[in-house]
Amino acid sequence: MSRSPRRVSIEEAADLIQHYNLFTVRGAWHYSWHLEHFYDEVFVYERNDKIYLFHDTPIHRWAPGPLFSNDHSLDEVTAAKGKDCPFWFLKMTTFDAFLDRRSAISRNPRKSFPSRESYPRVAQRLGCHLRRFALFQEQNRFIQWYDNLKDPKYQHSGTKCVADAIKDNVRVPREWFIFYALIEDRTEVCKCVALMIEDERSCSKINIATERRNCAGINNGGYGVLLDVEVIKTLCERGYYSCDSGVSGRYGSSKDVIFLDTLLTNNSARMSFLT
Repeated sequence: MSRSPRRVSIEEAADLIQHYNLFTVRGAWHYSWHLEHFYDEVFVYERNDKIYLFHDTPIHRWAPGPLFSNDHSLDEVTAAKGKDCPFWFLKMTTFDAFLDRRSAISRNPRKSFPSRESYPRVAQRLGCHLRRFALFQEQNRFIQWYDNLKDPKYQHSGTKCVADAIKDNVRVPREWFIFYALIEDRTEVCKCVALMIEDERSCSKINIATERRNCAGINNGGYGVLLDVEVIKTLCERGYYSCDSGVSGRYGSSKDVIFLDTLLTNNSARMSFLT
């Protein structure tokens, strides 16, 4: 292979990934790394015994750019130029393992949600169940719930939420667009709704609208975090590998308590290994 980056087709890229057992940075994953869906070509660079297969342009401003390599020292993924945000990511095994991880890193697991100690209490107090919908079969339902729940200060409607998601993801198969809703058991009222993209391996949160409520005495014990936790529980049961919230801002502490394998990003528009 060339000593400077060269363009290769997606077919050749797939062969190289398999032949050289290339892997993603720290085992991360994002739906846009299905190269055959989102890119017409990528770049390959070789330095000494290391191989880097990549594209320097993410599919949209919320996505990390793809990078496959045999270099174990890599610790950051590519962000859109100038976008100084982390890639919020969680690698999943079982739901119990997730709760145990949270308990282990919490100073007070009884008063911090989620954890093994706090999950049953928050779930009982809020009294909700999770439902999953295909977006394009229930689009009007999503828009209505989103409009009812989104804080007016954001000036962001359900219609715009869907339109922006489609615009950013023109190559995403329509069946990948889904949304989850947290429904109160007693009233059947939607308390939180989140638009997501699932590729049968991972689930990526696009946007969320929620009623504001927090369980007294428990940090992060509201509907939004409960929806995330119930989604993780469902995804673990379905054998999914990971979930994420893309390359995005922090907006409080909810992402920190969910996405335990978050990665730093490089937003300089220059790949760090190109020397």
